[in-house]
Amino acid sequence: MGKKVLVLNGSPRKNGNTAVLSSRLSDGASSVGADVESITLHNLDISPCDACDYCQENENGCIIEDDMQILYPKLRDSDVVVIASPVYFSGLTAQSKLCLDRWYAMEEGDDFELKGKKLALLMVYGDSDLYSSGGITVILALENICRYVGMDFAGIVHGTAMDIGDVEVNLLGWGLKYNFSQLIPGLPLDIAAQILFNNFEAIHPDTEIKTSNVAFNVHASKSFGALIVYGGLQYESTNMDYTYTFEQLGMPELDDRIDISVAGENNMRLTLGVAVKVAVLAFNVDYNIGSQNALVAGINFEF
Repeated sequence: MGKKVLVLNGSPRKNGNTAVLSSRLSDGASSVGADVESITLHNLDISPCDACDYCQENENGCIIEDDMQILYPKLRDSDVVVIASPVYFSGLTAQSKLCLDRWYAMEEGDDFELKGKKLALLMVYGDSDLYSSGGITVILALENICRYVGMDFAGIVHGTAMDIGDVEVNLLGWGLKYNFSQLIPGLPLDIAAQILFNNFEAIHPDTEIKTSNVAFNVHASKSFGALIVYGGLQYESTNMDYTYTFEQLGMPELDDRIDISVAGENNMRLTLGVAVKVAVLAFNVDYNIGSQNALVAGINFEF
């Protein structure tokens, strides 16, 4: 199984630059086999820590009954936690800070339940650099939190983006499919071949995230009334390129442009599944066998 990545978006803007970048980060991580869950903290009811110390004196965790009770098991189950936040008044947003303060309840004696996990920061700010924006204080705060709870600071993605839309997003995708059943009448199965391509880019002067995927597959299906049994074999290639400027704090002359490329683990994938059609709805369940196995279920509208 892939790494479990939990993205905590602390921006109050539903479709702001933080949301765009965190969504693209999630898509890129998923494309290379990670199990990603993204949560918008602004939509949750999270109260401030009231310093009662109940969590330190008992083994039942935090006594406050709010939506942090939903987040605690997700934090424990994750391998990587991504804090995504704009910089507000030289710090994290209130939504992000409320969540982080409540991590206090995850302390166990001299250790934390988060010990050994990785923490990453995705940050945007409205000024020209880390110092004038206050972003540097956010980085220092996260580094101190990592030292305290025993997490590994995995890295930072940051850039200047004030207004909604400052991050340029480009998406291109196409596909071709040919059904051999129409060429060879009388085949007991519906057999088709398909090629797919998609490319995504999130571009900012300081940071670029690009993902691309190419897939070729041959699949067959057989209908038994409303029930459809299907299977296929697919070759796929997925790549994610990430480019950013690494800033040497206090020494801008040593700033460096960093390029990172990650290739997906899956090359060949075998899919077996069933689907049931009910009026305009089609319910499907399939199992994908490859370097990263996956069970997938879905509902489609068909007209």
